[in-house]
Amino acid sequence: LVTQALTPFATVWHTLEANKKKLESLEKTLYRQLHHKCELEEKEATDVAGGAKPNQQLVDKLQRLESVTGAQAQSQNTGKITKFKTFNFEKRTYQKYTMPLCHFDSYN
Repeated sequence: LVTQALTPFATVWHTLEANKKKLESLEKTLYRQLHHKCELEEKEATDVAGGAKPNQQLVDKLQRLESVTGAQAQSQNTGKITKFKTFNFEKRTYQKYTMPLCHFDSYN
């Protein structure tokens, strides 16, 4: 009974372990892009503070960086849909206990 109940959790665990390297590389890529984006925003802020117009190339590069993460995630996962077994906790059987309250002193 215990192993049957833990089977879905084990499936999820094995899937995560199998994709661990992919997840780590994706995390590193996102950190690098975020760091690069922050550097560009700081550079743009100092340029604008100096009285210059906002650089259109920097604005375009920032927009591309923002859109890359979504596009990259979609291109890697196309055609690979993993469905996990749902846990029907609400459909499990239970016993309902009813107890009359007349045995309490203050009830009647």
